[in-house]
Amino acid sequence: MTLADAQYERVAPLLPTPRGKLTIPQRQVLDALFYIAKEGCTWRGLPAEFGHWHTIYMPLNRWANAGVLERVVTELQRDQLAALELDALSLDSTIIKLHAHGTGALRKGAPSDRTLAGWPEHQAACARRRRAHGADHGPCRPRQ
Repeated sequence: MTLADAQYERVAPLLPTPRGKLTIPQRQVLDALFYIAKEGCTWRGLPAEFGHWHTIYMPLNRWANAGVLERVVTELQRDQLAALELDALSLDSTIIKLHAHGTGALRKGAPSDRTLAGWPEHQAACARRRRAHGADHGPCRPRQ
């Protein structure tokens, strides 16, 4: 979906003034957004006709954080110029990197509970109790 001239004229006042050197027109940024929404491609899968994906992503990210995109879509839907249903918007969240410590997994080569510090002393104390109280003392378990 690309914006028609009348559609762009309606939403142009809602767009913020460009920051710094404008390398890509704001209309092209919006067209790229609608292309991604329609085709379901990733940012890096954006066709070259829209420009480099990062050049498109940065203003869209700023607009999304400032609420500009919500106002633009609301304005386009006001007279049903664009039929978009915006229940949830997720842009390229297919890869989420997590630090190894954030997974809760044990480290490779981490000591098991049988090699806890003080385990030999604990085993010796259990053996003494078994000798003193008989075999019904129960299994020797590591301390929690």
